[in-house]
Amino acid sequence: MHNGKQLRRWVQARQMALMGYVTRIIILETGLTDKQVRRLYRDLEDDGYKLATNRTTRTIRSGATLLNSQLNRIHASLMMQLYINTGGEQVYTSVNIEALDRAFRMYQALIYEVSRIDPHISKAKFTISDAWCLASEIRSEEAMFESCSTCHCSYFTSLNQSSSGSCPFCSETALMHRGMTESAKLELEAKTKSPQPQQASGEKNIARVRLSVNMERSKAKETGTRTMKDEHPKILVN
Repeated sequence: MHNGKQLRRWVQARQMALMGYVTRIIILETGLTDKQVRRLYRDLEDDGYKLATNRTTRTIRSGATLLNSQLNRIHASLMMQLYINTGGEQVYTSVNIEALDRAFRMYQALIYEVSRIDPHISKAKFTISDAWCLASEIRSEEAMFESCSTCHCSYFTSLNQSSSGSCPFCSETALMHRGMTESAKLELEAKTKSPQPQQASGEKNIARVRLSVNMERSKAKETGTRTMKDEHPKILVN
C-alpha cells in the first residue's frame, strides 16, 4: 500500500513537471522533497524532455500580481470558468490538478483561436503555475465570480487583486488594452455577422467566444436558493 501511494506521488510529480508547474507547487501537491523533485527533473531531461519549454517561470504569483490589468482579468475569468466547469464543486475545497490541467489546455486552445481575430488578446497569457495560484485562491475563498449588471457576464475577482473591481468585459480600460476603439469593435462584429463562404459561422463563433456553463441537466436536479458557489456563471466576450 505504501509503495502504491509513493508511486502515485511520483507519477503525479512527473506529469506536473511536464505540464510546467514550478518546483514549489509540485512539492506542495505531491509531498516530495526538493531533492526528489530535482532528481525527477534530471531523469526527465535524460529521457530527452525539455522542461524549460513549458516552465517559463520559477516563481509563484498571487492575484495581486496576476490581476493587475483588465486584460489579465479577462484571461483569469476565461481560464477559471473552464476550471470550475471541469472540476465541479470539488474546486471549492481543494485544487483539482487533473481538472486544472484539462482546463488549461482548453484555455490555451481558446486563446489561440481568439488571437486569430484579435491578436491583442494573446499579450497576456497565463502559465499553468498561474492557473494553480488562482485555483488556490478559489479554494481558500479569496476569489470568486461576480456578475456584471450591465453586460450580465460573470467575471473572476480576487481579494488580492490590484486593479479595479469593475467588469473587465465591458470597461473602456479593457478595450484600450485590446487595442480596439469602439468603432473598430463594431466593424469587427459587422464582419463576423456578414455571410461569408464556408467560414462565416465558425468565425462568428470564435469572435463572440460564447462560453455557456448553465448546465441545464444539473439545473433540473437542483432545488432551493443557489449561493455564489453553487452558481455556474456565463461568460460572453463580444
